[in-house]
Amino acid sequence: MIGVPHALPLLTAKLFSRPFRCSVLLLISSTSATIREVPSQYNDIAAAYSAANSGDTILIGAGQFSVSLTTTKRLAFIGAGFDLTLLNGYFILNAGSNGAVFESLSINLVNNSFFLVNINSASVDSVHVKRCKMVDTIGGIPFVGRNFQAANGFLSVSDCVLMGAPWAPSGWEMFSTIGEDVLFGNCVFAYTTSDANRGPVISGNPSSLIMRQCTVLGAYRIFGLTNSPPMQVVNCIFHDWVAGGSWGNYPAGATIDYCASTGSVPPIGSNFIQLANDPFVNYNETANYQFGVSDLRLNTDPQGGALCTDAGDPNVLDLDGTRSDLGIYGGQTPYLDTGAPNYPFVQSLTVPSSVTVGNQLQIQSQGRIGRGY
Repeated sequence: MIGVPHALPLLTAKLFSRPFRCSVLLLISSTSATIREVPSQYNDIAAAYSAANSGDTILIGAGQFSVSLTTTKRLAFIGAGFDLTLLNGYFILNAGSNGAVFESLSINLVNNSFFLVNINSASVDSVHVKRCKMVDTIGGIPFVGRNFQAANGFLSVSDCVLMGAPWAPSGWEMFSTIGEDVLFGNCVFAYTTSDANRGPVISGNPSSLIMRQCTVLGAYRIFGLTNSPPMQVVNCIFHDWVAGGSWGNYPAGATIDYCASTGSVPPIGSNFIQLANDPFVNYNETANYQFGVSDLRLNTDPQGGALCTDAGDPNVLDLDGTRSDLGIYGGQTPYLDTGAPNYPFVQSLTVPSSVTVGNQLQIQSQGRIGRGY
């Protein structure tokens, strides 16, 4: 069970604190699911997409690639880690893209006519973005979730860095969502400039909203919700507010619990920690968030990081079994600095309990590319 408090909707997954390493990787293959590799098998992502069938994985190696892709297939796009695989462009998901996965990628938005993932079909029921770095240097473009209107739709964004630039004079949001259940887990939301003209970090009208183990930096407003969905914000840190910043618009029945801020305390919620000092090992408030330089691990300052250590919901434990820390490095699926490492792993092995003399030992394995988590 991922580290969600008992009161939150529960999500089940096979999680591993350490990948299973072996000298030989055995992958079950089938005609319905194929791994298509870029650039070893296909020169670019578009060529791999054209050849792919729903259920396939497009494995993208280290390097820089351009992508402008509208997909109607259920595919997983998996990179070598967001320190190794850089995509310049966008994805648009249309009908047929149910269950799409984006993992271990660094994606730079390069065209202000498009969103990073523009989910514009009521037929798309779920999208998962894992361990990605997503950068908008243009400003004003929501990253993921625009027009995601499928009934009972689900959008999960976990262990990601979302970096945005304010767009004067519009003040558009960083992340917009429409109509779906949304989960943010162990994510960084960070603005790249000190411009005070910015909209809310998260806006729209989701069916529900959960934020757990997130860190929000350089915000003027946190929420800009136009409806009153069930909403829970747990084990998060809010720091480096723009002068005059506020929590914005969110439902009166929301739960904001076991969180910390160097700014104002939210009008609702409990177990909130008011921080007098910067809680992070290395964060320059003048330079704002600097990817690869800023270190958002908790420091030992008694008025900063020490207050956030072992201060999370007591029902949520860190990997070492202690009470969860606040921020991105806490919980059962802590943020990884480089995204998913670039190696294969075996997920499970099925071995018969016995075999008669002279017969072969049949061992079945299941696996995939990427980190086992």
